[in-house]
Formats: sequence, structure tokens, C-alpha cells
Amino acid sequence: MLLITSTLQAADYSRQTVSLNGIWDFYPNGGVTKYPITVPSYWDDSSAFGYPSSWDSLNYGVYDTSFTVPSVMSEKEIFLNLDNVSNISKVFVNGTQVGGETTGGYLMMSIPYQLDVSSLVNIGGSNTLEVKVWGSSAFPSDAKNANGNKIYPTGVDTQS
Repeated sequence: MLLITSTLQAADYSRQTVSLNGIWDFYPNGGVTKYPITVPSYWDDSSAFGYPSSWDSLNYGVYDTSFTVPSVMSEKEIFLNLDNVSNISKVFVNGTQVGGETTGGYLMMSIPYQLDVSSLVNIGGSNTLEVKVWGSSAFPSDAKNANGNKIYPTGVDTQS
């Protein structure tokens, strides 16, 4: 199951937050056609959320949204909190990848994530957030990297 919940948070004693939950754009398998998707929800559970049944077996999906960081967060550290994100994901803020420094750029099942995006966001201006999420159907059971290690984290169901 795939789920994203996220907030922006200024790191200080007042803990100002901006929820990024709501309607995002969704691109099945990274295609060009966008669909509205509710964050948080599971794109691969069509019966529960009313998404097309063809999404149940997608290899991956791309979530995309725009957001504004309020001016009151100026001069503060800004963190993107991903409370829940799927098996394997990549996150981009204004086109720059964040997180996964020790895992080849992938966020892998070690949730929640708190990513420092202070240097990437435009305070008071428009920002974009893109999250690429791979589903378990994307990984064959024998998928390994050059070192012979699985390319997906232990515990990911790789059966269709």
C-alpha cells in the first residue's frame, strides 16, 4: 500500500507548520496524463479509495504539488516531514532531490522522514514538491544491484 502524508515545519520553539495534505496531481507510471489524488490515500487500493483498478498494479506513480512557505518562516530551518511514504520513494523540492543520501537517493521504509529543505524553498513564493513512489509490483523477486544486494528493502512484498 502506498501513502504520503506531509507537512512543512519551521524548527523553533513555536513549531509553525503547513499541511501539504489535500489534492495533488498524480501521474501513473510517470506518464503525461495527470489525475487528481488525495494525499493521504493509497493509489494501489482502488476498492477503498475509488481510483482506477489499473492503478493496483502500477510500477510507480509520481505525486506533484505546489505550495507556499509562509513569510513567518523566514530565517528559520524548514523541514519536510513525510510521516508515511511507501516502500521506495524519491523526493524532489523545486527540482532538487532530497533525502536518501545513504541509499542511492531512495527513501526506504524508514519512516517518518524529516528532510531539511531550508536551502531549497522560496519563502513567500511558489515551490514544487514531487514524490516518486514505487510499488511492490515494480520489483522482481530476484532484482539485485551490482553488489548482489536486493534493490528493494527487506520486507517488501515482491509478488504480484
